Amino acid sequence: MTMLKRIVIFLALALPFMANAQYGVGDWRIHTIFVGSAAERVIDTPDKVYYLVSNNLFCYDKETEENEAYNKRNYLSDVTISQIYYNYEKKYLLVAYVNSNIDIILDSGKVVNLPDIKNAVMTQSKTINHVNFAKDKAFVATNFGYVVINDVKMEVQESRVFNTPIYSVAQVGDVMLISANKLYYGLASDYHETLASYKSTSNSNSKLIPLNDNKFFYITGWFYVFTINKDDSGNISFSSTQIAQAAPKDVQPTPTGFIANFKDAGYYYTFDAEGNNATKVTATKELFSCHPGGDGTMWAVGANGLHRAGDQANYFKPNGIQFANPFHIAYNSLSKKAYVATTATNAFFATNTATAISSYDGTTWENVTPTTNYSSGSFHMVFDPEIEDTYYLSTWTKGLAKIKGREVVRAYNATNTPMVARSGAMHPIHAFDRYGNLWVCQSYENPDHPVMVVPRAKLLKSNTTASDWYTPNVPTVDQGSTKRASFVVTKNNTSDVKVFNSGDFQRAFVFWKNENGNISNANPPYRTYTSFHDQDEKGFEWTYVLCMTEDL
Repeated sequence: MTMLKRIVIFLALALPFMANAQYGVGDWRIHTIFVGSAAERVIDTPDKVYYLVSNNLFCYDKETEENEAYNKRNYLSDVTISQIYYNYEKKYLLVAYVNSNIDIILDSGKVVNLPDIKNAVMTQSKTINHVNFAKDKAFVATNFGYVVINDVKMEVQESRVFNTPIYSVAQVGDVMLISANKLYYGLASDYHETLASYKSTSNSNSKLIPLNDNKFFYITGWFYVFTINKDDSGNISFSSTQIAQAAPKDVQPTPTGFIANFKDAGYYYTFDAEGNNATKVTATKELFSCHPGGDGTMWAVGANGLHRAGDQANYFKPNGIQFANPFHIAYNSLSKKAYVATTATNAFFATNTATAISSYDGTTWENVTPTTNYSSGSFHMVFDPEIEDTYYLSTWTKGLAKIKGREVVRAYNATNTPMVARSGAMHPIHAFDRYGNLWVCQSYENPDHPVMVVPRAKLLKSNTTASDWYTPNVPTVDQGSTKRASFVVTKNNTSDVKVFNSGDFQRAFVFWKNENGNISNANPPYRTYTSFHDQDEKGFEWTYVLCMTEDL
């Protein structure tokens, strides 16, 4: 067991435990993700522009021209934002989270946390579906009913539990509207104990956005303007005008009326203050906003960042990772940069994601995705120990790619290595030893020789061939799937040890040694372990292994 002395293995007994882990010491920094094409909302305010992209909130200060990411480390109370809403009368931003928490960012910059919905104990889903504002109120529609926030006292004033999803709540003039499996309505001054006590129409599952005292926008899969009509007896009826057979991303007020964003379709609609004169405007695939009390300047956010609409030269782009779902991380000790990348399908993601890579030098994130579309999905990055800016990337179907800068300069696959392409899949896992030799494991696809190694000198040749590789016999490495595997080759231990775990359910750890760089040994000594002893000499077993690394 001495070979374990300097190897630290991180085991996942249960994913929820890992997800909820809290760090008691040290200073942690949150690195944001910005994928402009995934913009969800932009809101122009008198002195700031808020925009939500990839569930991350950003704020551009018009006076200082600073572009800041808001997160739990600086302003916010939680993580993973579902949507943002702005109260133009009270000048505050309401931030709704995926876990139903709520923050209100006041015009002064103060943040008020309202965790009431999040903390409520109930069996129903508490998901926040939509938010509307009225005089001194915010109506929060949820999957169980709706909540009324008193925005004078900044507290929950009322909760209505109907045990059915409410998609939107709005007060239009003196009429209360509730969108559920039907459109329920009644006078706002009347108290209704149940949904059944309201009158209703067959219109359902919609977002409601007040337009004035008798009109509102009605959004389902299509887009309408609804008018509330009352006869002499006060009976309520509705009439509607169809605007588009598509749903806008959002609708916001402007100095002259309203704008409805159809970002993905590349256009928006403008309306006058009465919801009339609908005009379709062809535009870039961006979201637009123009503060109703402003000078008419339109702001837009999209793939290139935030900018004043019409100004294609000056974009404000947050400093962050430029793709969604970063998974793999590696450190380049030569350039002193951290690299993060997407992943192909593994234990966490069921589908492949196109390869995307960003690097971080301690100050700035940079897109370093290979310009060659080499693979639709990739896994681990392993940096060359001697050649700067060069790494080897394992892929789903094409073996290993040697990448220098952003160029794929060489491929290692079934034509020039002992790797096997089985059912189109390869997904090897690899590591350098202290002598610069490259080790590769390919378990499930390659049961005959799942372990292979190429000497440093032959790796650097321009024409490496399969005969340049050794294939030592290491039993049990062939069991399991390397798309979930962990592999460590020690560099600081006194022994030249390799450690492999497939990442599958209760799979054994496999250890083998090659002393003094002797990689030609066809049968290196090996051992397997299905349990360990911890520091208290107590037995320890595992379910899944997520990752492991050597103690430096």
